[in-house]
Amino acid sequence: MLALCRPDCCNSERKSEPDSPKAVLDLRLQYTCMTPLQHRWIKDIVQSSTAFIHTARDNVDRVVECFQGPLLLRAGTVVIKQGERVCDRDPCFYALESGAADVFVVKVNQAPPGQHVFTYDKPGQTFGNMALLYDCPRTATIVARTDIVLWHIDRASFTSSMDGFELEQLVDRHSETMAQAGFAQRSLSNEVAIFRINLMAGSDIVSNLQNYYALCKHSKDMFVTTSCHAAWNQSKKKNGCAKVIPAIRSSRGENVRVFFFDDNIEFEGGEYDTGITNLRDVETGSFVSFGDGVNGFRRERVATNTDVHYSSEYATVLVQANILDAMEDDDYFTNIVQRYLKPDEKAVVFMDVNSTIISVDSISNKDMSEVLLGTIFGFIRLEPNEPCNFVWEGREAVRLDKAIDLKQLAKKIAGADSEYYSSFFKWDRCMAILDAVAPLGKVNWANRRDRRFSKVHFREVYDHYLVSLEGSTDDAGITRSWFACYKHLLAGDHCIVLNSFGVDTRKIIVKTCKDERQVLQVAVNTELWTPKDVNAYEKMNAVSL
Repeated sequence: MLALCRPDCCNSERKSEPDSPKAVLDLRLQYTCMTPLQHRWIKDIVQSSTAFIHTARDNVDRVVECFQGPLLLRAGTVVIKQGERVCDRDPCFYALESGAADVFVVKVNQAPPGQHVFTYDKPGQTFGNMALLYDCPRTATIVARTDIVLWHIDRASFTSSMDGFELEQLVDRHSETMAQAGFAQRSLSNEVAIFRINLMAGSDIVSNLQNYYALCKHSKDMFVTTSCHAAWNQSKKKNGCAKVIPAIRSSRGENVRVFFFDDNIEFEGGEYDTGITNLRDVETGSFVSFGDGVNGFRRERVATNTDVHYSSEYATVLVQANILDAMEDDDYFTNIVQRYLKPDEKAVVFMDVNSTIISVDSISNKDMSEVLLGTIFGFIRLEPNEPCNFVWEGREAVRLDKAIDLKQLAKKIAGADSEYYSSFFKWDRCMAILDAVAPLGKVNWANRRDRRFSKVHFREVYDHYLVSLEGSTDDAGITRSWFACYKHLLAGDHCIVLNSFGVDTRKIIVKTCKDERQVLQVAVNTELWTPKDVNAYEKMNAVSL
């Protein structure tokens, strides 16, 4: 397979100003046959980069074939220059194959190249998204720190790989779906179906809740809800401002059962209790308390570490998901749904992402021992006898004045030192920190009230999972049990809602769906979001809120 290129760019004798960054680029362009390994590598970049979010899976190979390279640049070469505009056939979007490049940004009253803000030094890192997507001037200057090898695509080739008419048809179809559910809002983009909805405040929240439930009830596929993290955070993480989950009284006889899987569910269950579950009655909009014995809710253990609250009065099943259980059993999610779903009922399954269907540590290049130790530390809770300062390995003291899991404690010890945290979970260190915190208060399993914590039991748990979890996730850290559940639900015309506060849903969509453009997305009360949340969402979906 040949990477597409322009004949005039292959002439190494091409004349240009020798001191021009563009001249340096043109003189060093080298085009060769793209090897199968390079093709797979660029394909992975295309499928994971937000720059190509609107590219249909069937078109990915076409886009890959438009990449040109390898582009060999010497240390000191200016790759792109802040403020310059890019012509349609100029190199626009770059992927780093090897080497390192520094990013500089000129701010007010600064001389070029400006302040150093970042270094690209990992294979597969990309830059040039903004110029590719929006035909805007370069927002930074990038200079090769070492000799580097790049691949690139120009805007004209990128545009030709997109089917604008097909995109508009997809958005129109999703707009019709939203209208049938009762929502009149237009999509935020002509290229991807993203709709704002209000579920948090105002006179229309009850009708919007009913419309949202109708959207779920009639859906036969997966869609995404990005909940309002800002409102939850401002409420000090109370249930009443968390992820909105519709609750249907069993007496309505609708043959619909709602499931909510999230690792952060807290079963005290009150509106003003700390938690992630904003359970709302579809008829009244009022909060539905789900504590044990309230509104017909009962609690039971369904796997080694997983607790469930299910109700006789509401067709609702709340699952305090556990990533160890999800990694160990390929049928984990499917079995729970089948356990509580009655014959002829439709399942509406709300699914959290991080630490529910993704093992975050599994994608951090740690070995299985480190992944496991970090995960288990997240399930060990320290309740201090009294407020105190905890000092570890000579680092800044951590104030302990309330219950904390040991993984959070490790993060606080590390502070902003990500390198220290990434290498924290070693066996000897974990054993030592367990000894150090034991005199400070009660150390218990956060997820195993039926068994007291001990170092002996800790070792038993560690040894068990070290064997059983090998190969339990894909290269993105996504559990096999998620893919099994998705296929099962899709085959039964059930509804799946990825429900997250963050921008972690796209990696699931890309890995799960044939064409991510087919996935409808709703964003809850974006007017309340912080600028940081807005920026992250816009970057992930290539839209403007």
